[in-house]
Amino acid sequence: MAKQTKTTLKGHFETGDTPSQAQYVHLIDSQLNLAETGTQVAAGTISSSFLEVQNHITSSGNISSSGTIIGLSGSFTHLTNVNTTHVTASGNISSSGTGSFEHILFPQGTSRGRISWTNNWSESQFIFGKDNQITIDGDDYVNIYSDTFTKFYGGYVHARSYITTESHITSSGNLWVGSGSSANINVEGHITASGNISASGDIIGNINTTHVTASGNISSSGTITGNNLLIDGSQVDFTNLPTSDPGVAGRLFSNNIYVKISQG
Repeated sequence: MAKQTKTTLKGHFETGDTPSQAQYVHLIDSQLNLAETGTQVAAGTISSSFLEVQNHITSSGNISSSGTIIGLSGSFTHLTNVNTTHVTASGNISSSGTGSFEHILFPQGTSRGRISWTNNWSESQFIFGKDNQITIDGDDYVNIYSDTFTKFYGGYVHARSYITTESHITSSGNLWVGSGSSANINVEGHITASGNISASGDIIGNINTTHVTASGNISSSGTITGNNLLIDGSQVDFTNLPTSDPGVAGRLFSNNIYVKISQG
């Protein structure tokens, strides 16, 4: 028995024809039977203004719609152009195009609640959120670019290693550097502050600012210039002063008894 097209079936039932038993069988086999529980295959396209299915829809090809497909749940191997309220997958959701989302929620407390750029979860390059913190691990580098400003709000900005900049570091308050071998700020440009720059260690280099406060040493391989010099301490150490007049006006020297100022 074979399924036949409408054109072929109509040819069996024209005026004056006497259809055979086989032709009636072809007619029956070519129709969809609503009482059948087995698989029924349509070779062409099924078009309907409304389709209600109480069981499964299985397709070896594509299921497409110019309107809306609504379902409580579904199991899919491949989806294209999906606009839905919820998508839940026990496996991966991938796209060769662009995905637009109003909100993405990742589970907390697991290593898989993160954004990664590889299929290997052990790779150290990801964005991970847990409890009250967000971790950004760029493996070698994390680059943040902005056309105007990059702003950080909240409490401290804590760096375990170096902070290096080729431009300006500007602060309206205090710029604080702790102690330790890694407590360094290396700047190829300027450091400008309308407030205090304080350090528990050494401040070394050419500094142009309103106030410099240090509980440690301030040293320079160049010149420290100021309108006023106020020394409020128990002692001033002039070690390594020349012992003879250097012949430069204003330069200090010592004759091993007194500290003198050269007249030039």
